[in-house]
Amino acid sequence: MFEEILPTIFRITIPLPGHPLKTMNSYVILSRERSLVIDTGWNRYECVEALLDGLELIGVNLARTDLFLTHIHADHAGLIGLFQKNHAKIFCGRSDMEFMDYYINTSKPKDWQSLRKLAKPHGFSDTEIDAAIDTLTGNRYAPDYNDNIIPVEDNDIILVGNYKLRCIATPGHTLGHMCLYEPESKTLFSGDHLLGEISPTISQWNLSDSNLANYLASLDKVAAYAVDKVLPGHWDAFTNCRTRINETKAYHQCRNAEILELFDDEKTMTAYQIASCLSWNKKHHEWTFFPISRKWGAVADTLSQLCYLRDQGVLKMNINQHHVTWSKKNRF
Repeated sequence: MFEEILPTIFRITIPLPGHPLKTMNSYVILSRERSLVIDTGWNRYECVEALLDGLELIGVNLARTDLFLTHIHADHAGLIGLFQKNHAKIFCGRSDMEFMDYYINTSKPKDWQSLRKLAKPHGFSDTEIDAAIDTLTGNRYAPDYNDNIIPVEDNDIILVGNYKLRCIATPGHTLGHMCLYEPESKTLFSGDHLLGEISPTISQWNLSDSNLANYLASLDKVAAYAVDKVLPGHWDAFTNCRTRINETKAYHQCRNAEILELFDDEKTMTAYQIASCLSWNKKHHEWTFFPISRKWGAVADTLSQLCYLRDQGVLKMNINQHHVTWSKKNRF
């Protein structure tokens, strides 16, 4: 399935079987010289079939096509190998490129052992960690190849046909997340930085990171651009860019307040315990029966909120030999 959104700019809808998001958007800018594809879908048959069928219908020659990755999560970067085999230039934010093993090569045992050490102190059992390794799509549908990727920086320009695309560094969803901005049509290719229906996941495992603070700053950065149309990584295009930015910021304010309400002066909890109490559980009420992939993501999201509140001086992080716990910071 594809549609023309702007002259020579198309959207191909890529299925994500079994994933709550259901689909992702691969955008194509057609040019007689070299075309550009923005994001790809997972490294699995249904995704490559949808992408190649769409490219054929649009009239794209893969031998004259390059690839831009808004970020390197597997649902956006899984088919890197398809483009590398056709000698494409592949553009990616430098920070994501440098952390590629962490994001999409997690099938390597050494990387999973590293991630296991990061996750274990936050309340997961060994059984849950093993189950997560088996089920996470970032592991199962990661790219076959990831060599010779060209790093891009904030304000770099990519020329494609009649379009002049400005790279906007928007760290938060990943360290090296990049949006593309086309000034003539005032169009923003937002990847997973800004979505029309939900707030993107802002996850972290490394306690020294500041992913949520970075993300909120990136929202303010994008708000400074004149944007008439947002082309997101998932679901439909939308026009209310600044409204969605404000709604997304309000979501995080509400989530921070919700976390703080869980604490009294004496209470300490792990991120796992905190995540189990938050409002995403209201539909089913039973954290016990959440799929492990959803628990994994919920704890990682909660950690980004907790580190933000720590850095704001509101919560205290307590580290011992086996666990990381959180408590209300004594202001006296």
